Amino acid sequence: NPMNALPSYHNFMYERANNLLNHSTRAPVEVWIQWRNEHFQEEIDNWVHHAKFWLERYEKPQDKDFFLLPYEHLTSTVQPQLGIQTLQNLGQYLTQLDPVIQENAIPTPETYQCVWELFVLQRNVPGEKERRSSLRSGGPVTYPYTAEQIEYMIQSLLRLRDEYSHVVQFYGLMQEYLGTLVYKKREVEALGQGGDIDINNNNNNSNNNGEEEVVVEQS
Repeated sequence: NPMNALPSYHNFMYERANNLLNHSTRAPVEVWIQWRNEHFQEEIDNWVHHAKFWLERYEKPQDKDFFLLPYEHLTSTVQPQLGIQTLQNLGQYLTQLDPVIQENAIPTPETYQCVWELFVLQRNVPGEKERRSSLRSGGPVTYPYTAEQIEYMIQSLLRLRDEYSHVVQFYGLMQEYLGTLVYKKREVEALGQGGDIDINNNNNNSNNNGEEEVVVEQS
């Protein structure tokens, strides 16, 4: 979700700019807000162009040569079964492509769970958590957006969703992302902004230009 990807990317840029170790430091919120206001539209447009680049690589991306792997699904610790099932779906997809992979594939759902716990939860192997995890500290674990910026993300994803509505996997993921964005936007509306958003109607026009901050979880 671009709402989560931008703060994570900004932390990476902040670390590079300050000669800090990768995945060691969260940027202060005031630094995030300054960068966000200067680069927000450009970075959201880049996210959209990145998605289009890969979707355009496949003439029929709904066929067997296309597999969409949402980061949020694979790494979900809130819904561990979603993460395990996503890993299993990936394994089953890969075994269809290559007989060598099929011969060496993880054989049971229980084994998929063990692998997922190792790589996502860093369980079962001493030192694995420290080796693989982000150890970012300092700064907030959540970062704010304005209502206007959330609306820009909503409209950008609506256009992207509708342009590639024939890609069933992608359409469903955009619906999921839009649902999250709409929920965050309504947190602002609950403060008295008014208005509503219909993610099934790409002709909706929000008149909300408020500057209230909405906090989102940063991955």
